[in-house]
Amino acid sequence: MGRLVRTSLALEADLTERLDALLKGSHCTNRSEFMRDLLRNELVRKEWEKDEEALGTVTLVYAHGKRELSRKLVSLQHHHVATVLAATHVHLDHDLCAEMIMVRGRAAAIQQLADLLRAQKGVLHAALSMSTTGKKMPCTSRTGSSTPRPRSRRRRSPPRAWERLCDRPAVTCRAGPSP
Repeated sequence: MGRLVRTSLALEADLTERLDALLKGSHCTNRSEFMRDLLRNELVRKEWEKDEEALGTVTLVYAHGKRELSRKLVSLQHHHVATVLAATHVHLDHDLCAEMIMVRGRAAAIQQLADLLRAQKGVLHAALSMSTTGKKMPCTSRTGSSTPRPRSRRRRSPPRAWERLCDRPAVTCRAGPSP
């Protein structure tokens, strides 16, 4: 985020009321945070439209007993090894499994892999959650600056969880722990 710039926005009264209603149901504490989140989400969508490098998660729910399905899903992931970062398999019950596959690459390649996984017989549901690598998403660090400070000679303790928020795309970065 770096240096903040004040800007104003003119909205119709009923649209402002709807904005405030959306704000109340969100994690944001004010309109500025809410608008920054909306803008970041739109920037991520544009990255995907331009087929830029992106990050995403494909979530599958499937019937594991379907003949050859597990093998086909694993084979597709191996075939797209440059895109697949990691996968987590969960047994939902006796018949159903879920798999979350973290992916990184060109947006079109991610979409193609998601479509191939979704098309397999026995896949009951597949969802693609798109995100950004964060390279084009500046974020304020704890010091209030988006530029790194020079390293000191003192040893630092590992960053606390709230100090790593800037590593999480599509989340409003805060200068301290959330209330």
